[in-house]
Amino acid sequence: MTSFTPTHVKKYFSLDSQSCPPDFNLDGLQSKRKKISARVLWTGNGYHIYLPIKAFVLEEEEVFAKFQHGNSNGPSLSTKFMRFAEAFFTNKKHDPQHRPSVNSCLLRVPGSYNSRNGHQVRAVQQWDGKKAAIQYMLRNFRRYLIQEKLDEVNEQSKKKNRPSNNTSSNIIRWIESLVQIPFHDYRKYCSWRILAPYFANVRKFSDESSYREIISWLERCNRTKKLSFNPKQKARYDIQNARRIGYYPIGWNTLKTDNIYLYHHLKTRIYGEN
Repeated sequence: MTSFTPTHVKKYFSLDSQSCPPDFNLDGLQSKRKKISARVLWTGNGYHIYLPIKAFVLEEEEVFAKFQHGNSNGPSLSTKFMRFAEAFFTNKKHDPQHRPSVNSCLLRVPGSYNSRNGHQVRAVQQWDGKKAAIQYMLRNFRRYLIQEKLDEVNEQSKKKNRPSNNTSSNIIRWIESLVQIPFHDYRKYCSWRILAPYFANVRKFSDESSYREIISWLERCNRTKKLSFNPKQKARYDIQNARRIGYYPIGWNTLKTDNIYLYHHLKTRIYGEN
């Protein structure tokens, strides 16, 4: 049974000229015997191209439905198809902020005005009434889904090696790695913002044990590049302050915004990522 999708494939082009519609290549949706003319709107900031698709319910086809297994909370296959089509036919030149779905998709109406620039939306090409067959796109869509699955597997593998601030043994792996590496810079910051609260308030070390850990790291840093401060005084002060206030070490994700340079330095030294 063949049905019609309730949505349109929508494309975005950032073109300066509005004198003619863009040269939109529909080779993926038409045969040599059947040419298709899509509806094209000029929005004042580019072109929107709309094309109804003659399709079936992807979720009911096993070859595609299997990609949805175990991912009931994610976007539907129909939504994924809309996003795939938008990127596919524009060679990924679409608006990256645009995330169409079967529940929400922005449409421009001819005769209305674009609130961003005041231009009136107008039709520059009419749809010829022909619905494109989805079958011409399915092979590429399946490849898209396979690549998406591979990306998910790779991301899950990376997450296993990413730092975590919560473990049953109160060990934060990225901080444990940090104390094994002497640094040229950020030694003061690391001492008060990371190491002192970590050893005093997370690992629950005594003041002396915390002091030994920090001093050991600072001395190795000093051999790499001479410190500009007294490490003994600095370690004692930071431990006492962390213990008195009771604050915890900065989180990995927060470090990215608080000290982006140190974050990237640690990411490269510890995880080998640029």
